[in-house]
Amino acid sequence: MLNLDTNFYFAAAGFHVSPFQFFFAPYYFLGVLVLFTHFGCALYWQLQARSRSARVLAVVLPAGIGFVVSLLIVLSLAGVFYPVQVPPEYKATYGWRP
Repeated sequence: MLNLDTNFYFAAAGFHVSPFQFFFAPYYFLGVLVLFTHFGCALYWQLQARSRSARVLAVVLPAGIGFVVSLLIVLSLAGVFYPVQVPPEYKATYGWRP
């Protein structure tokens, strides 16, 4: 419809047009974190025969990894690790004008 490729710039555009970063930062962060946490919860239920500490670790470890991965993704999209120059046609989807 917009003739835009859904690539890195498509995802990063929301981080580079104010005030949309206040929506997209938690959106992407929590989306990835919840995915890892759900994986940990499924693992928890598969380990019913194990000790409680092993089952808790089965949730905490994937959730911790998910936290780190989520943080790295959000910081990467925001341009913290390297400069991100989002093309104007991607920013225009948020009403941005040069």
